[in-house]
Amino acid sequence: MEVIKRLKQYYLLYISLALTTAFYPFVINIAIDFSPKITIHEAKSFLDGKRKKLGIEDKIALQTFDDYGLYKSGLKGFCGRNDYGYIIGASKPDLSRIVIDHELYHFLNGECEGRVGNTITESIRILRDLKLSWKDMFLKEPRANIYALKR
Repeated sequence: MEVIKRLKQYYLLYISLALTTAFYPFVINIAIDFSPKITIHEAKSFLDGKRKKLGIEDKIALQTFDDYGLYKSGLKGFCGRNDYGYIIGASKPDLSRIVIDHELYHFLNGECEGRVGNTITESIRILRDLKLSWKDMFLKEPRANIYALKR
């Protein structure tokens, strides 16, 4: 009986992970839609506080955008490097602690080494050509979502 109970638990875990992975855009988008929005000043303060709390010594700047070409494609935020250091970018309509935590997860896992622009205009031009791999879609993004949602 114990073995059957354990198998059921693993099966439920597997199903929930499969659903989370397959439908991660809906999971994070619903959470973002219902999470409290913050101002740019609050976002910068939150980012600095998280940096200190997590022991991150690297400078991380915040870029915000309201270009709806990226927004409509589902991009809520991004992270990367430019000439001055690391950047976390977020869409103004979705600016929240969840988006910042999501991008910090990518930073902590060394996934923010891609090049972004020194200005938001340059970053948008680079990001429009970005193609996510299957690994990004089904491993990295769901993990970042779970990290952000449990914070």
